[in-house]
Amino acid sequence: MTITEQYLKNIQKEYWFEFKKAEEDFKKEMKASQNKSGKDGASHYTGNGYGVISARLASTRNYLMAIDESIKRMENGNYGICKGCKREIPIKRLQIIPHTQFCVKCCNIIEKQ
Repeated sequence: MTITEQYLKNIQKEYWFEFKKAEEDFKKEMKASQNKSGKDGASHYTGNGYGVISARLASTRNYLMAIDESIKRMENGNYGICKGCKREIPIKRLQIIPHTQFCVKCCNIIEKQ
């Protein structure tokens, strides 16, 4: 399988849907918290639902930004090129992590730092 711009855009579309759903869930959780407290709901904002939804929003937003960057790299002709060693990233790695900017070797070096 080859990674194409359309493939990345399809992933992007899926994650936009997930992001919008998480936003809706977040708003519902905030409203429920406000209703429980009778005022601003601040005492309930740290509940499990709020934390899980906040983490989901942040994770999805980060993934969307990474996919956006991947699409820009593809448009610029440098998608699939490792930012560390400037070598081609193996297609199998890109299929698993289509937004990656580093080959496994460079990724391991970065993680050790």
